[in-house]
Amino acid sequence: MSLSKHFTLPEFLRSEAAARHDISMEPPAEVVANLTHLAREILDPIREAAGVPIIVTSGYRPAALNALVGGAANSDHLYGLAADIHALGHSVDWLLGVIRRIAPDLPLKKAIHEFGAWVHVSIDLGNAPKREFLAATRQGGKTVYRELA
Repeated sequence: MSLSKHFTLPEFLRSEAAARHDISMEPPAEVVANLTHLAREILDPIREAAGVPIIVTSGYRPAALNALVGGAANSDHLYGLAADIHALGHSVDWLLGVIRRIAPDLPLKKAIHEFGAWVHVSIDLGNAPKREFLAATRQGGKTVYRELA
């Protein structure tokens, strides 16, 4: 099922952890609607600006999967409002630069440079997108966030 010009629903539902633990990845209709907004309003513009494929490494997470992978209790992944991504053949820093450049035109809630390995992006469906840019690192076994300048 196509959600947008560049993204399909199955891209947001892949999870090796869910498969190993027999967790259903069947999303409710509201989650599919949110993923459609995320794909069309955040990820498609990023893909167009980047000029390279954008790979979704984590999209929708049902509660059992979110708990299994140690996701935040209030994670936007639970509602289909976030995706962890990387740009084929490019660094996380490069991708974050692309996102920062087009952020004023996006309903972006957050873009998080996570552990040097991927970018977490989330959509704000309200009227005042935050457009926060953060970096996540591990310190003493905890995830610590700092604002990026």
